[in-house]
Amino acid sequence: MICSFWSGQARCDDPDYLADRQADAGRMVGERARTELLARAHAANGDRVHRWLRAAADLAPDRARRADTLMEHAIACLVSGKSAECLASTDTLLHELSDQLSPERLQEAHLTHVAALHATGDLVTTEQIARGEWWPWPGRPVEQAISRAGALYALGRWQQVRDLLADTDRLWRGFPDARRQAELLESLAGLWLGEREQFDRGLAALFDRGGDPGDHRRQMIHYVGALLTVGEIEPTLRLLAGNGRESLLGLAEQAGFAARRGRFDEALELTRQRILRGPSFGYGPSEVAMFQSASVILLARGRVSRARDLLTGVQAAQPVLPHLLAGVEAWICTALGEYERARAMVDASLVKATEAGEVVGIDELCFVAFHHAFVAGDLASAASCVRRAELVARRLGTPRARMNSLLVEAALNSDRDAGAAALRLARELGEPLRLASVIEQLVRYGAAEPRLLPEAYEILGELDALLLRSWTRTLMREHNIPIPGRQSTVAETQRLLAVLVADGLGNRQLATVLQTSEKSVEGKLSRLFQQTGYRSRVELAMAIFNGQLEV
Repeated sequence: MICSFWSGQARCDDPDYLADRQADAGRMVGERARTELLARAHAANGDRVHRWLRAAADLAPDRARRADTLMEHAIACLVSGKSAECLASTDTLLHELSDQLSPERLQEAHLTHVAALHATGDLVTTEQIARGEWWPWPGRPVEQAISRAGALYALGRWQQVRDLLADTDRLWRGFPDARRQAELLESLAGLWLGEREQFDRGLAALFDRGGDPGDHRRQMIHYVGALLTVGEIEPTLRLLAGNGRESLLGLAEQAGFAARRGRFDEALELTRQRILRGPSFGYGPSEVAMFQSASVILLARGRVSRARDLLTGVQAAQPVLPHLLAGVEAWICTALGEYERARAMVDASLVKATEAGEVVGIDELCFVAFHHAFVAGDLASAASCVRRAELVARRLGTPRARMNSLLVEAALNSDRDAGAAALRLARELGEPLRLASVIEQLVRYGAAEPRLLPEAYEILGELDALLLRSWTRTLMREHNIPIPGRQSTVAETQRLLAVLVADGLGNRQLATVLQTSEKSVEGKLSRLFQQTGYRSRVELAMAIFNGQLEV
């Protein structure tokens, strides 16, 4: 085998297998293997790519090519969530190979290293860099200024990013690459604060560049992640069409895109892969949006406890834009009957977001706050949510923000005109779950005709959103809307009950979630155990976890 590698005669129908064996061989193979490893890494995606790039770096014939390959490896690791591996490569670059990097690549190495430091939980060092108190690497004042801005961005201090870059403008303005990095950080920070002008200019420039992503892959990923976070699918599709495949994105961006398009199984699998890549600290905007979507999917499918556990783990990692997670957590609390906790959580999140000057995502939180205020009879607070959602919509100008503003307005006054406008925007967004949810909420608040409910019901069925479909059935019965397929409905109800039981919910919680009585739950459970042959909740849960009972 080794001889065939040396001679270049090794061949295999599976190119990934051959690349794996070349990586296994280490330094026993030569330059040809390095070239083939790089070619395969550039053509493929997935975990193996990082290993092939690292092996190719170890086979580099000189320091310059080793530096280039390590830089490529570091960026690939950072994008896919392998922060510790990224940090190892950037540490080597900055301490051993900095003289082999151009000023542009050195700046990129600094920013990548800072992002990896923060992602691996080294908050102390990240803080020191952000304050300008620590700088052990080669680099000019311009690299230090941009890296400080990168550290502040990782910490979620958007206004400080903009202030620092304004104060150091004279240092970086004359260097094209530093200017590009500074303007990227400045535009993204501005977006989260509700200031879109610079972001839109940068996005337009990225559209104009077109072609293969190549050296601006990281910039494209940042913009795609930002667009998905603010709910803009159409420009995301245009950007992907002009700059390369969806698979070139990071896991978080891929998961967010899949969730928005209604590919729920794929979104959950990508989220799982991201979690398995290793511990992370201070999740960035794209990852927060990914976890928000994943928890919504889990809740929609009846995995209530799993959704809550996921959010608890993410919140413990001190993510940026934490208010993006508050809305779905509040819906979980509401589903479980924890109404006061839900309202207090949303109100506190709105206060913190306001103090930080954050605007993105407030439109969604406004509807949650409105719902709880309205249900509690606090019409003054409900009306204030309408005004706030309108202000957010004006600042962001996104279809989603306008839709949420119209949705709150329609709900407050049972306004059919506002409801029709909100529904039209929901259709244009192209997000199946959002469309179904908007229909359900508009009908619930008397702002749309109940005859729309079967459309939402069908969408939720296609998404396997068992719990939301159950709630929609209840609403359909209230409005005397026929529910199709009696036998399939009974089977689906049993599936949902099994999922909720396996998720660890007690009888009282089951009754609350299913919007029925505890006595009814007891009867449903008895029938479920009789049909499945299991004698306890534990047996039922184990059967589901082991795949013996398919749900």
